[in-house]
Amino acid sequence: MEFGAVDFTEPSLVWYFRDKVGGFMTSLKHKDANEFMGRGGSRFIVLPTASVAEIFPNIDPSWRSYHTKGFNIPKGRGADLTMLLKPE
Repeated sequence: MEFGAVDFTEPSLVWYFRDKVGGFMTSLKHKDANEFMGRGGSRFIVLPTASVAEIFPNIDPSWRSYHTKGFNIPKGRGADLTMLLKPE
């Protein structure tokens, strides 16, 4: 399974998911996120919640969405993130 991230490339994201998905993270720009999720196969993307509606105005109903808020210690500020999961 592939995974990507937009505007959130903290090492902890890689550490947490790498052993679970067996792959590497792809850092994406806003304009590349839709193409990444449109590729074949299961995949997910992590991005700021505020960017979801702009980047994905019409989310596929088969995708799952997960939302979380926390504190980004290295940056010293809050983080409000959404993960969009495209199943097989």
